Amino acid sequence: TTITLSPSTVSPGENVTCTASVSDAYGGLDSDSSSVTVDNATPTVDSVSVTPNTAVDSETLLTCTYTASDADGDPVSVTYAWYEGSNLLSSTSPTLDGPFLSGDVLTCRVTPNDGYHDGSYAEASVVISNSLPTVTTPVITSSAGSFYNDATFTCNATASDADETVSATYTWDIAG
Repeated sequence: TTITLSPSTVSPGENVTCTASVSDAYGGLDSDSSSVTVDNATPTVDSVSVTPNTAVDSETLLTCTYTASDADGDPVSVTYAWYEGSNLLSSTSPTLDGPFLSGDVLTCRVTPNDGYHDGSYAEASVVISNSLPTVTTPVITSSAGSFYNDATFTCNATASDADETVSATYTWDIAG
């Protein structure tokens, strides 16, 4: 005889017992039984990725996505851990927001759990690229209000870079 089990009828760790009995026409009886403990399949992370995974700069919002499964059909939940190099960060969310530094290696670690056991974690990483600096068009002003040859000229521009603090440098060129 057979029995078909499902997660609604038995849970991992429970015992399932089969008892065989026999009787004869003269009232003789015998029985014996055997038990097994229901195993739990460890959940797995089938894939994990961090997006975007190319041309990532210091202000990019990173998102960690995954697929997971459990061979015996238990629902799978996950925990997230983010690392900068080998340093564990405080975020346990599927997203991580900058600012980051150029060259940082950021890793999302996903650990599955089926309500009974943690499975093995899986990871995906991205490398933070350098953000290019920008400078606004220089504005030239004159101490005299007009541009005469006996006035002091001032040149101002605004420089910025998402990766670091920068400032504009200036050169003057006089041409006839």
